[in-house]
Parts: sequence; structure tokens; C-alpha cells
Amino acid sequence: MLVDRRREDRGSALVSVLVMMLVLTMFALTLVVVVSNTTRTLASGRGSAEARAAADAGIAVALAAFKTAEACAGTHTSSVAPRYSVTCAVVDDKVTFTSTGAAADGRQVTVEAVYAFTTVQNYDTKVGQLTLFNNLALHAPNRITSSTADPAKVTVVDGMYECYNQVAANLVVEGAFFAYNGCAIAGWVKTASTAVMYSGSSVGGSLTAAGYAQVEGKISGSLSSGSYVNVASTGWVVGDVTASGTLRSTVTGKVGGDFKVNGAVTVSYGAEVGGEVTATSTDRTYVYAKVLKGLRTRGAVTIDYEGSVGGDVIAARNDITYVYGEIGGGLQAGGWVTVSYNATIGGDVIAAGTSQTLVRGKIGGDLVAAGRIYVDYNGDIGGDCFGSNTTRHYVYGVIDGNLELAGPLNLDYSGRVKGRLATSSTSTNNIYGTIGDDFNAGGRIYFPAGTIGGDVTLPNLSYFTPADAAARVGGTVSKGVAPARPSAPTVVLDAAEIQVSPPPATSLPSWVDYAYVATDWPGYTVLTLSKSSSWCSSRTWATLLATLTAPTVVDANACRDGLDQHPTAVTNVVVRTNVVVVSTYLDLQYLNITAASGTDPRLWFIVGSEGQDVKDFSGVTEGDGDIYLRSTDLRVPALLYTPMDVYFYYSTFSGSMYANDLLATDANPGEITATPIDFPVELFDSSTPSPGSGGTFSMTQVSQREVG
Repeated sequence: MLVDRRREDRGSALVSVLVMMLVLTMFALTLVVVVSNTTRTLASGRGSAEARAAADAGIAVALAAFKTAEACAGTHTSSVAPRYSVTCAVVDDKVTFTSTGAAADGRQVTVEAVYAFTTVQNYDTKVGQLTLFNNLALHAPNRITSSTADPAKVTVVDGMYECYNQVAANLVVEGAFFAYNGCAIAGWVKTASTAVMYSGSSVGGSLTAAGYAQVEGKISGSLSSGSYVNVASTGWVVGDVTASGTLRSTVTGKVGGDFKVNGAVTVSYGAEVGGEVTATSTDRTYVYAKVLKGLRTRGAVTIDYEGSVGGDVIAARNDITYVYGEIGGGLQAGGWVTVSYNATIGGDVIAAGTSQTLVRGKIGGDLVAAGRIYVDYNGDIGGDCFGSNTTRHYVYGVIDGNLELAGPLNLDYSGRVKGRLATSSTSTNNIYGTIGDDFNAGGRIYFPAGTIGGDVTLPNLSYFTPADAAARVGGTVSKGVAPARPSAPTVVLDAAEIQVSPPPATSLPSWVDYAYVATDWPGYTVLTLSKSSSWCSSRTWATLLATLTAPTVVDANACRDGLDQHPTAVTNVVVRTNVVVVSTYLDLQYLNITAASGTDPRLWFIVGSEGQDVKDFSGVTEGDGDIYLRSTDLRVPALLYTPMDVYFYYSTFSGSMYANDLLATDANPGEITATPIDFPVELFDSSTPSPGSGGTFSMTQVSQREVG
């Protein structure tokens, strides 16, 4: 039995050893696999990290280039470590860099980085401008549009502006402004001279003229003149009209707001003034049509049969005011008044003049007069009536209220005073009509006909005749004290209340000289053409622009007669970066320049100026300074600067101009899209100097991630 047990133990131990050997073998095999996989993973990680680092390096290079140019500068590549290829795309105020980095083992990683940027050249915050120092006339279908939501700005110094077409701009002009049929100015207009708008023209904003203004077209804003204005029958001013000159102003068309002038006013037949009319002049103002609100003048007024004033009228001059039409409010006259047949005055009437006030129409309120009162047969005074003149007064019509007079009264058979009557004069009152209430007289009463509804009071009972007079009195007849004399009215209109100030002087810029200096363009590579360069007499300089990937200045000032050559065929150029071209003459005829996809470059074409003349470069025969565009298409925003002229025929241009003149008078088709663009010196009132990196520029990372 003992022998058998030992054999069993030896067999069990052998099994255990075999199991242990198997486990150890499996562990060893697993360890080999793990080590092998780890080695491969570490190698792969090193390749990916190297590729990611290369991609990030490419982003850094492209970012630095963008900060220098403030624009995409093409594709950046590196064929040595770190190896990368980076593209750039701008949408609005964001730029996206896509960089593919490569490791030594061939592994690749693509990284996309998005940055928001702000710059001193944030072109969308300003407007494009054309500043010219001579006459300008643009004929249809040439037109000016704006690249921004706001109108551009056109400034014409030492010249006039003739408009025939669409101009999406505000306009400042030293000379006269002429707008012909088809002219449509989107913004406002300011001229240091006169303004004449013919039928079919329009100004989208306000118009300010130091001289007179003739309006046959439409002004959507206000009109302000330093002289006088004439709004013709086809004219329409949506806002207010002011004129600080002393000559007569006329409106035959439509004014939506007030019409305020220092001269006299004529509101002609068919006209309409939606606001108030004021005239500082003491000359007569004539109203032959509608004034929807009030009227104030230091002169007298004539309101014709078709004329109407919706509010109150003040006519302060001591002269007759004629009312043949309608006044919705009251009337204050410094003189005397005639209210004609069918005329109506809705409120009170004050007549401060001592001559006769004649009422043949209707007055809705009181009448207070310093002169004789004559209420004719058709006359009707809806309120009380007061006459301070001691001369005899006449009533043939109706007074709905009381009547108080300093002079005696003749009350005709048809005459009627519905209220009380009081006359302080000692002279005889002749009463043939009807008095609805009491009668207090300071003198005699001759009462052969009519009725008196109330009491009669007079200084002496014997003054009341004929003998049967008392029978027609509804009350008593008694002796009493004469009534007080009514006070004389006064009407004063201080000139300061309605004085129109002249419009502010039109601000006009002075010429700003600029000659190219390399230090004005930091970060730009300078390519200088020599006097003998063949590029001066060919278009090679233009085709060169397509090869540039970094901001560049092409200095052609040494070229004899400037860059004055052009082929007969169109030269098409695609640019990727900012370019400056300087010369003493720039022939841009038959030249089309567009921007490469994903880029947003700017161009500057400069003829240097010294004393507002072409700058003289020693030893060089300079060109005549003009910049010539014919069949030219500049879709890349550009600035044209020259002390001479810009010729513009059959062309399309985007950008701004600063020149002596813009010659585009042959009615050739073309369009200017005014686009804001900066310059090393301040040329325009809304621009900021220093292109390139010369101003504040900031970029903020929005995101950065692997995309492949």
C-alpha cells in the first residue's frame, strides 16, 4: 500500500510541472507580442507627432505672412523639415489656414486653424471716396455705386459737378451743382455755390447750397440755402426748406416739412407745404395754395381764393392783409384786414392797424381791431368783437357774441349783434338792426327800427330817440355811466423768433502732396525698374503682378515718360497679394485685374505729387501724370492717386480716387464702385493712414483642430 501511494504522488508532481511550463511559455509569448506592438505604436506616435508639429509650423508661417500683408499671400510650402503645405482663405472677418504636415516616414496630419482679425484697414467701417480738384461731369450710363451699405463720398474742389446718372454717394462740391434728368444721388449734397436740379433728378439725402437752389426734382431730405429757393411745380422736398437770403423764395411744387426763409414767400398755385411757413422779410407773402400748418411773417399776407393755411397766421407788418381763402387757426395782423366773401378764419382775429378792417366772410372766434370795423352783409363773427378806434363802425352782418366799440355804431337793418353792445363814444349810434342783449352807450342812440333784447343805458334819457324807441326795447331804459373804451391791440413778431441762420460753410479739403517713400510701406518688397528697363515700354510689369505672393512695390519712377504702353489686346492678371505701382504716368488701358480665389488683396497706383504737380525725379523725363483707363476692369479694390487727371472710358473700377479731375464725359458705359482703401497719408476724412503693418492689427484664434 505504501508503494502505491508514492507512485501516485510522483505522477501528480509531473502534471504540475508541465502546467507551470505551459503557463510560462504562454506568458513569454504574450510579452513578446506586447513588446512588439509597443515598439510599433511608439514609432507611429513619433511619426504623427512629427507631422503634427510640421503642420503647426506651417500655420505659424502663414499666420506671420497674413499679419504682414493683412491678406492671404498664396500657398506656403516647405520641402525640408518641417515639411508642410498651407493654404489660406478669407471670408468676411475670418481667415482659415489649412496646413498639411509630413513626417520623415511619410505620415501626414492636416490641421485647420481659424482666426478672427481686426485691422486699421477694416475696409467695411469706412466708405469709398473720390476727391477731385476740378470740374466733374458723369454721363449715363456711367455711374458710381458704393461697396458698403453707406453711400460713398465724392468731393469736387475748385469746380462744379454735373450729374446725369446714379451716384451712390454723398457729394461735396465747391462750384455749382447741376442735376439733370436721370441723376440720382443716393446721399446728401453740399455745395459752396448754387444748386440746380432739373425734372427727373433726385437727391436721397439733404441738399445744402451756399447760393440759391432751384428744385425741379426730388430731395428726400431737407433743403438749406444761403440765398433763396425755388421749388418748381415738378419739385418735391420731403423735409424742411430754409433759405437765409433776403430775396423772395417760391414754392410751386411740394414741401413736406417747414418752409422758413429770411426773404418773402410765394406759395404758388398747385403747391403744398406740409409744415409751417415763416418769412423774416417785411415784404408781402402770397399764399395761392395749401400750407398745412401755420404762417408767420414780419410782412403782410395775401391768401388767395385757392389758398389755405391750416394753423395760425401772424402778419406783423402795418399793412393790409387780404384773406380770400381759408385760415384754420387765428390771424394776428400788424395792420388791418380784409376777410373777403367765402373766406373763413377759424380762430380769433387781431388787427393792430388803424385803417378799416373789413369782414365779408366768416371769423370763427373774436375780432379785436385798432381801426374801423366794417362787417358787411355776408360777414359773420363767431365770437366777440372789440374796436378801439373812435371813428364810426358799421355792421351789416352778424356778430354772434358781444360788441364793444370806442366809436359810434351804424347797425343796419340786416345787422345783428346777438350779445351785448357797448359804445363809449359820445357821438350818435344809428340802430336799425337787432341787439340780442343790453346796450350801454356813451352818446346818443337813434333807434327808428329793430329790437334790443335787454336793457338800454345812456348818459341822458333824452338821447334815446325817436319817441317810440323804448317800445322796441325788451328791458328798461335808464341813465348810466358810459362804458370803458376798449384797448388797442398790438402785434409784434421779433425777427429773432423766425430768423434763418445761413447753412454752415461747406468744408473743403486742400490738396495733399504725396511722393512714394519705401518706409511708408513696411513689410513690402520693393522692385525698382531702372531707366533702361524693357519693362518700362511693355506690359511685363503688369503680368509680373500675377507671380507675386508677398506684398510688393513696383517702383517705375525711373521709366522715361512713365508706364505709357499698352497692347491692343486685353491683359488679364490674377493677383494674390497687395501691390503698389508708382510711376509718372500710368497707362492701365485694356487691363483686367482680378483677385485669386481665397485672397483679398489691394492695389495702389500712384503718380507722385510735389506742389500739386508731377514730382520731378532728377535725370528722368517724367510722364504727364495722368492715369488712363479704357476698357479697363479693376475688380480688385484700388486707389488711384495723381495730381493730374484720371481718364475713364468703357471701364469698371472698384476703389477710391484722389486726382485733379475725372474725365468721363463721353457717355461711355462704365461703373465705379467706390470702395474704402487706406493710404500712408490722410487723403480722405474717413480714412486712417498707414496700410500694411503700419497700423493696429490683431488676430484672435477661434479654433484649431486636426481634420485628417
